[in-house]
Amino acid sequence: MKFTMCGFSQQAALEFGLDTTDLYILRWIVDFMESGRMRTMTLDGEMYYWVSYQGIVDDMPLLYIKKDAVYKRLRHICDLGILKKKTVCCGGKYSYYTLGDSFGELYRFETASSNNNFDDINSNQDMEYI
Repeated sequence: MKFTMCGFSQQAALEFGLDTTDLYILRWIVDFMESGRMRTMTLDGEMYYWVSYQGIVDDMPLLYIKKDAVYKRLRHICDLGILKKKTVCCGGKYSYYTLGDSFGELYRFETASSNNNFDDINSNQDMEYI
């Protein structure tokens, strides 16, 4: 199994019940956070980042996802503790997100799983190479 998808541990994603669309959305958010171009707000002593659901839809048309589906996926990701959300009502209604306590789990990488037989392959001295 390939260890990562979008820079996140596939094993951890599976354990959380995330799919590739969830991982692409998370990657979009993390990359945008790190760009320094995202609107931010300090809420309860933490830096939160404004996420435009339509921005995700527009930036990743290959996901074939609608704005309400992005909202539902992000709500699920928040329920898992991967992200945290605050809604700000000031001249409109804005959704701000920050990394949750479980986010780091997505960077948990095992170097070999019990299903891999790398040691068996490497120890076979009688292998013939073509």
